[in-house]
Amino acid sequence: MPKKILSLRDAFGRSLVEIGKINKNVIVLDADVAHPTRACFFEESFPDRFIQAGISEQNMVSVAGGLASCGFIPIVVCFAAFLVRRLFCGFPGSAVL
Repeated sequence: MPKKILSLRDAFGRSLVEIGKINKNVIVLDADVAHPTRACFFEESFPDRFIQAGISEQNMVSVAGGLASCGFIPIVVCFAAFLVRRLFCGFPGSAVL
């Protein structure tokens, strides 16, 4: 029987769960794209380590920076077009904080 080929997003979601099992300091931050990116797999497995930031990419990246400074390993999940474009609206000021 041939192996089932996973879609990229299913593989991503499963990989997040595996990483979460290995390291308890991993926290996933999501920009309201948990279902299309399959970050919802991580949310189902580790709801206490999943942050739904909504469509607030700038703030999500700032929160990730704060978490990293406290020893956590944040993984930011967003569509690249939104993250790259919206990030520069708020990041320079918050990065200084």
